[in-house]
Amino acid sequence: MKYLNIVWEGSQFVYHSLALVNREICKNIANSGVANLTIVPYEADAINPDKFPEFKVLKDNDVRYKADVTKEIEELPYAWIRHQWPPKAEPPQGAKWILMQPWEFSKLDDRFVPIFNNADEIWTPSNFSRNAFINSGIDSNKIQIMPNGINPQLFKPFGDKYPLKTKKKFKFLFVGGTIYRKGIDVLIRAYTKVFTNSDDVCLVIKDMLGSTLYQGQTLEDKIKLIQNTPMAPEIEYINNEMSEEEIASLYRACDMFVSTYRGEGFSLPTLEAMASGLPVIVTRGGATDDFTNEENAWYINSKPIVVNATDLNTKNNDMCLLEPDFDEIVNTLQYVCKNSTNNFSKGLIGSYIARKYWTWKKATLKILTRLDFLYNTDMAKNAANIITDTDDDYIILGKAEWNYLKEKIDDAEQLFMLSTERGQLDDKHIIHSFNRLAQISMQKDNYIDAYKYIEASITINADTPDTLWLKTNILAAEGKYIEALETINPVVEKWHDESKYNSTLGITLEEYILLQGDVLFLMEDIETAAQIYEYALKVNNYSANACYGLGKCFKMVGMLDMAKQMLNFAVEYDANHILAIQELQSINDDNNNIKFNPN
Repeated sequence: MKYLNIVWEGSQFVYHSLALVNREICKNIANSGVANLTIVPYEADAINPDKFPEFKVLKDNDVRYKADVTKEIEELPYAWIRHQWPPKAEPPQGAKWILMQPWEFSKLDDRFVPIFNNADEIWTPSNFSRNAFINSGIDSNKIQIMPNGINPQLFKPFGDKYPLKTKKKFKFLFVGGTIYRKGIDVLIRAYTKVFTNSDDVCLVIKDMLGSTLYQGQTLEDKIKLIQNTPMAPEIEYINNEMSEEEIASLYRACDMFVSTYRGEGFSLPTLEAMASGLPVIVTRGGATDDFTNEENAWYINSKPIVVNATDLNTKNNDMCLLEPDFDEIVNTLQYVCKNSTNNFSKGLIGSYIARKYWTWKKATLKILTRLDFLYNTDMAKNAANIITDTDDDYIILGKAEWNYLKEKIDDAEQLFMLSTERGQLDDKHIIHSFNRLAQISMQKDNYIDAYKYIEASITINADTPDTLWLKTNILAAEGKYIEALETINPVVEKWHDESKYNSTLGITLEEYILLQGDVLFLMEDIETAAQIYEYALKVNNYSANACYGLGKCFKMVGMLDMAKQMLNFAVEYDANHILAIQELQSINDDNNNIKFNPN
């Protein structure tokens, strides 16, 4: 049953984000069957819709090709939704006029304010963008947030990877126009300050719209200059047109997505990267605050800066962008590369959030829900049975990871087990799931199940560092100290070249070294254990556990003053270090017994 005539005006078969949004929403509306959709294209086609089967439904509803409808359908109410740039001032006749528009600055350009004031409603994709309309005097009651989304069947953490030229192990990724508003200049400046060509890192830049919308504004020449500079860190620059499938594979080929933007209305590439399993570095205070959090993103603090009106070809002198903190970008790039063992977990949670809650189908249902309110219809309820998303094992795994980090251990255990049962996960993800299950079993003192999961992981890959770390802990608990050292030592030896890139549990080099020291201490090889703890202290100068280990070693050889000094450092660095506190109390008690012993 059709409840409404929806006219959707805007770009369709071209390469940019507005057209992508239009295509995805229109496909879902058409496929739902709850409305009579008529598409009114804005730009000339740059994509041949006949080459893409999924575009057939769009062409069939395109006003240029659409078949006539019955008089009964013609007489249904009309909603006219316009999503194009620049916004068009002419109101439609005989329909509610809805303008759909993102905005990247703190306020609107004054030239466009009358257009938006005249519309019946304004739909915009983020809170940041909505605030820009409110800051420009638009009635807040007519501004609705209609978020963008992703296709979870396309943007996913598994599948083919784009064949990059770089051989570097750690790859940052930027996707977007290389223009000032996107913040690529400050990202490149920070990247070239932190790294050199000798570092095992590459910044992959996928430039967008350089030959059309952003022509003459890009940093292509500057990027090429850096590429030709001796000892400059590696940059792989891509500016050719890529299909959505290729873009999805590009995300999967990289390790960390970076968008140090100054202004975004939503930032679709950030959400796509998250869905593809990449942790993200983004500017705090902007549009991405809506769908990122501390569990899947690193934030760069920012402050508002007034934009030169001449640069924007406007008379406004009060439009602001966000200026990301340069030093924070430098420190964050350095940190995520050095401490890469946390990245996989953040990526899992980000993918879960994006693919579960931020899909085009959910965005379409929100639009239909709003239209139901405006027209007293039931389109969303009926469409919900037709345009649905399904949870695959990667979504289940992401939810399990989220529960684990929230210390909801029993829920996490059930979900990790569920994620392994259908055989959908690739090797890296199923090993991660087995290793988390082993961790949980060890936390519950269930070493039989822990060893079962460790063996399942080893069957897939015998050299996964996290699996070997878990196995070492069990071997040490069983008193098999030589085997434990033989298991853990190769991981530490290959840490910088290999191990840290394959670790997913967030276990740091410091923790691997401390485990070596603990095993040696249990073997009563106090001298070597002390050397290992000293090494751990070099890796992390404020390691409470390394100080505790050294304190124990000094105590064992009777160097009590040195022992107290190191144990005090342990408590200074971690006030809740119970074992260090107990060791200090033990030393003090022994001293008191000696002092007051009448013999």
